[in-house]
Amino acid sequence: MRIEGIPASPGYAEGPLFDLDQPPAAYRAKASAEEEQAALASAIGKAVGRLAVLDSEIAGYEASDQDYFRARAADLRDIRDQVLRVLSAEGEAAAPPGAILHGEDIAPTRFLETDWSKGGGIALKRGSTASHVAMLARSRGVPMIVGLGALAAPPTGDALLDAEHGAIIFSPLPAEVETFRQSASAFADRLGAAKTFLTEPAATKAGTAVRVQVNIAYPSDVEGIDIETCDGVGLMRTEFLFGKTLPDEETQYHAYRKVLEWAG
Repeated sequence: MRIEGIPASPGYAEGPLFDLDQPPAAYRAKASAEEEQAALASAIGKAVGRLAVLDSEIAGYEASDQDYFRARAADLRDIRDQVLRVLSAEGEAAAPPGAILHGEDIAPTRFLETDWSKGGGIALKRGSTASHVAMLARSRGVPMIVGLGALAAPPTGDALLDAEHGAIIFSPLPAEVETFRQSASAFADRLGAAKTFLTEPAATKAGTAVRVQVNIAYPSDVEGIDIETCDGVGLMRTEFLFGKTLPDEETQYHAYRKVLEWAG
């Protein structure tokens, strides 16, 4: 598997590494007959049985010869792990602000629960450019690379992540940091220059008009998008309205209204 970058804005990240492969607390939790009521033990037993079925589904997706379907396995693992965390009543360790998350793969829930406002990025040993997280990274402007493979030793300390060229430097030397920052600055300049074309009509080299539509996960996503730079919304992830609670009619009304008012 080759290393691939998922260029985003910005395409570079510099910060401390955070290990995504720490054993989840859910896998360490064990219930004993003395500590748990019989009803709870029964519920856990049923849940574990259903999770075994889910593991079988995950294996089926992972065995697919198509990258798109293999990438869906991460979504099912995310569902399984969320159930395990609820059963254990324990959560995952939070990454420090601006950290580069490094590990086998990353769940969509973990991505959405991470505060990316202070920067940071993602470097995965496996992963896929067709994954749910890759789509989220593009939309949120989070630098991400996949396909690193196994390393001789677990990396520690700081790292430099270049999603434009699909590269990462662990424990960089001062000279490497300086070169990296120059490349990041040049990328930012090119990005700024490219933005001058955002309001121009999109077309192929042959002159065929192309509609450019945005994907949004939350109604608030439109706040950072100029309607003059796109032709509307291609996909609105309405399932996120149901992420924490069941939204009532009023909540859904205001969510859709916000997007429609933005679109004019």
